[in-house]
Amino acid sequence: MHIKRFVSAVSLTALAGLGWTIIARPNYSSFLSPLTSIKNAVGTFKKPAETSTATVHSGLLSRARVSYVENNRLVITMDAVGDLPGALTLMIDRDGSGRAVIGGDWALVVAEIPPPDNHQGNGNDHGGPSDQPIQKGTLSGTISGGSISFSADGKLASIDALQLNLNLGSQTFKNVSSGDGTVQVVNVENYPLSSGSISLSF
Repeated sequence: MHIKRFVSAVSLTALAGLGWTIIARPNYSSFLSPLTSIKNAVGTFKKPAETSTATVHSGLLSRARVSYVENNRLVITMDAVGDLPGALTLMIDRDGSGRAVIGGDWALVVAEIPPPDNHQGNGNDHGGPSDQPIQKGTLSGTISGGSISFSADGKLASIDALQLNLNLGSQTFKNVSSGDGTVQVVNVENYPLSSGSISLSF
């Protein structure tokens, strides 16, 4: 009888202890939940963002051809050599003074000229179809700013810090949809001496 009571008492004590453990054990779930959210947020914050690195393409310009059209628009075409060889056309809109650039459009037709085919016996010793430019594609966009200066005799002397926005590419550049660049030109209306530079980043 005493043994049964002892076993019962031990059992009750054990159950009571277990119950006390359950009751007394702190419930950390409500406390840990916000910490888990903060940890996840910090982890997301620390995750490095994916960035794309643009490449700068530089070139030299020469042999400017200038046309004045209505509404203060100026059209300049120049030969380009360097990273993007071809022909650059600038269509510049000016303010009333004619010296500030207020907008416009531009396009660079990129083309490569293959080495001359001078093999004997093929009837093409002095160049032929193989010497024709191979078009690689076109880059184009808008002009957002810049300035123009004139010489003492009223001729267009220079184009300074012309700002280019790159919006569209074709063929080889079909995946290009954004970028920017600058153009500088001096001796603009002196065809043999005109020169400049172009830099495009995309």
